[in-house]
Amino acid sequence: MTRPKLFLDDTRQPPEVDMLLARDAAEFDEMLETHKATGFSEIYFDHDLGYRAGNGHECLEHLIERCELEGYPHPDIIYVHTMNREEWHKMAFRAAHYFPDTVTVRKIDGGQFLQRDGSRA
Repeated sequence: MTRPKLFLDDTRQPPEVDMLLARDAAEFDEMLETHKATGFSEIYFDHDLGYRAGNGHECLEHLIERCELEGYPHPDIIYVHTMNREEWHKMAFRAAHYFPDTVTVRKIDGGQFLQRDGSRA
């Protein structure tokens, strides 16, 4: 069974038409709950979610908490695509630190996908 992909962003559209979309932290949490049996193959994180409550870093922490406490399925790939450079680094580091062997963490920089080690994908 193919696991769905989740895109968290308050303004951008998902890069693929079949991706699920969460515009804020509440919608992200709803998606996690709805797909708790399978989890997601890929999750794309924006940090700044506009005027909505919560931010992408808080959503990442909530995912990690659910993985630790509830055995929530780990995603295969985490993308961090925020334009907020400071949070971009913090989120990518946190994801790579928590999921060192099970998840590929990729940062999106100016439309380019970067591997965890900084090399171009």
